[in-house]
Amino acid sequence: MTLSLSDSTPPDVNGFGISLKIGSVDYQMPYQPVQSPTQVEATRQGKSYTLTGTGHAVIPGQTGMRELPFGVHVTCP
Repeated sequence: MTLSLSDSTPPDVNGFGISLKIGSVDYQMPYQPVQSPTQVEATRQGKSYTLTGTGHAVIPGQTGMRELPFGVHVTCP
C-alpha cells in the first residue's frame, strides 16, 4: 500500500496505490493521483488516518481497469 497525504486537518490525499492478495488472487490498484476532491476522502485523529474512496483497479479474470471502492485505516508510529 502506498499513500501520499498532507499533514493538514483534514488531510489532503495526493495519490494512492493498493495491492491485495486473497488466496492465490492478486488485486492491483496501481499508484494513481487523485482526480477530484471527492474521489478519496481522509480523516485524521492523532496518528490514525481513515481513507475511503474509489480507484481504478485491475480485477483478476477481467480485461481493462474497473472502478473499485476501498476503505483503509492506518496508524503511524
